[in-house]
Amino acid sequence: MFKQFVKKATTIKSILLIIFLTLLPFVYFYSKSEYTKLKNDNDKIIQAAIDKKILDSISKVKTFNIENKDNIGLHNISLKSKFENGKVLYMFSADLVDEHGIEFKATTPYPNFPNYNDRLIFRFIDKDGFVIFSEDIYLNTITDIVNEKGERIALNCNGIFSGIKKDIYLKINKVDFNWAF
Repeated sequence: MFKQFVKKATTIKSILLIIFLTLLPFVYFYSKSEYTKLKNDNDKIIQAAIDKKILDSISKVKTFNIENKDNIGLHNISLKSKFENGKVLYMFSADLVDEHGIEFKATTPYPNFPNYNDRLIFRFIDKDGFVIFSEDIYLNTITDIVNEKGERIALNCNGIFSGIKKDIYLKINKVDFNWAF
């Protein structure tokens, strides 16, 4: 009786071992594909969260205060920007007079300033001081702000820097400009 029990147990063990060995590759490949699927889904969720964080950070308004340009009489210069729908929207402003209404005199007078074919060349600079992008704003797109006497007191402009891509926009640390008069 004991021999029959051992024989049956050995047969059952052998059958179970054969079934286990037969199913093992299927279980392995199924679990591997499920793991890969879960990992890919998790990677997509993480990437979506990173993209949302980046999008939130670049869709906020960034203000760049630009050094006064005494030689052309511009002060309190600022450029505000934000990345939206694949474009950089901007608002440029500069004062031509101080808070008492006294005009900032250009240290380098330009006889035809402003000539509306002239332009400001904005330079976008990374944290290491390298210019990573530049774009022109022509003076004919800039609005003169006047006081009640009709005297020019400031410059203002809104527009789109169409050439700046998201990865470049994220690297911008500082903005400055040159001019071509």
